[in-house]
Amino acid sequence: MTGEREGGHSFDDAATALQLHMVMMFLPGLLGTGDCVKKFGPDAVSIVGYVLYLVCGVFTYAAVPERATGSVPLWAFYVLLILLGLAWNFT
Repeated sequence: MTGEREGGHSFDDAATALQLHMVMMFLPGLLGTGDCVKKFGPDAVSIVGYVLYLVCGVFTYAAVPERATGSVPLWAFYVLLILLGLAWNFT
């Protein structure tokens, strides 16, 4: 760590975002990703995961950094990491 704020967000904000990301990577697998695979097939579920990856990429590109801090807004940081974790789970 080079300072109190990394990427314009506090350590606690980044830790919370990463915790949410990890939860979205594994919790859906316990709650029903397997049922989705049985119902819709593995190809359909993987396609949904790939679409979520694309949404993350487009949303990251579109998230304009805040001028004051030079970083992506905190809400966008959370949403992006949550979607990325969900995409990982589906693929």
